[in-house]
Amino acid sequence: MTAYLISLIAALAAAPVQDKPAPDDTPTIVITGQVDSARRDYEACLARKCPPLQDMAASLRYAEALFVEGAYQDARGVLRGATGRNRRHAEAHPREVSALYRAASRIAAHLGEGKEYERRAHGMVRALKAGLPAEAPEVLLAQIEVARTQTSLGNIPAAITVLEAAHDAAERSGQKAVQGIAAVRLAALVHLRGGRGDARRLLAPLLEWDEPAMAQIRLAARILSARFDRAEGKPDNVDALIATLRTQPGQAPMLLKMEPLTIDWYDPRGGARQGIGETTTVRAEHWNEPKVDKRWADIGFWVRPDGSVDDIEVLRDSNASKDWIDPVVAQIKSRVYAKSSAADGPGMYRVERFTLTALWGTVTGTHRRVREPRFRVERLDMTTEPAPTGDSSG
Repeated sequence: MTAYLISLIAALAAAPVQDKPAPDDTPTIVITGQVDSARRDYEACLARKCPPLQDMAASLRYAEALFVEGAYQDARGVLRGATGRNRRHAEAHPREVSALYRAASRIAAHLGEGKEYERRAHGMVRALKAGLPAEAPEVLLAQIEVARTQTSLGNIPAAITVLEAAHDAAERSGQKAVQGIAAVRLAALVHLRGGRGDARRLLAPLLEWDEPAMAQIRLAARILSARFDRAEGKPDNVDALIATLRTQPGQAPMLLKMEPLTIDWYDPRGGARQGIGETTTVRAEHWNEPKVDKRWADIGFWVRPDGSVDDIEVLRDSNASKDWIDPVVAQIKSRVYAKSSAADGPGMYRVERFTLTALWGTVTGTHRRVREPRFRVERLDMTTEPAPTGDSSG
């Protein structure tokens, strides 16, 4: 439930209506021919011992191009080198060094490197703290991102602790927007753990905020509150709310509902059922590692003015086994977005990267690294969007 609710909290970037690409056109998100250019710039920068800001910019560009091309390990190596060279510059360039850690954390997630995923997220916070006040908004938002990482890894208690600290710090320093973001995410997790009353109390003040700048946070609180109603046996409230929502011009579409992602298969060696959201216990000597290396796909789709999803297409993939892609497409098809206020427009085109992966673990009694039996699908929105152009409170 929290996966797409939490995404509602982020500011909605402006996104122009796009014409549907012709069948032979390459979608703009697919970076073709840029890896060589980025590599040349990166190597030239290192050869001349370029200044830290140039080094970090060239490294990020090269790592991004490698990631888009599916070369995850190569991208990971570039970012490892860049953080090693530049972490000492965090006091002078906290935001840029933090960006290296953030990118490294996201790539680690797609590789199933759970410990590195979280460790790099913490590095992002440390880099910001080296050059910014402890309660600067960037620091608190980075802490909220750490909590999201911990949630993704199933460490809900740790995520709650981090969110509580960020929420209290934002309240003390008068950062209302950051406080609201932390409150909504915290309420979702507290409710998930059975704290219904505490979750409602966290949302109550947000529902009364009437400033235009707080409109998106208030909306997130309303939707989450309605979802609490549904979880508690009152399903009509969320459906009534969804019927009133509209995506304003210049906003990215708001995702409101989708079915859980379910991928099942049976291992021919032992018949162990493995799937998203399940806990599969396997004896060490019968450890069945899921086949997840180099399995990714870029999927494009249209969000129509009525909030439905149409024309879902696998734009490209890693040419590995594709049996996991059909359930992803089915989940995208189940999505419901807020209706567009521009009912006569064609809608918005989106592209998302999906990676089938599994966290790394060790077999009991050994130090051998193996993939854990449960697998997961990491998602990254790759739609290029311009910066917001104005107030979108509607």
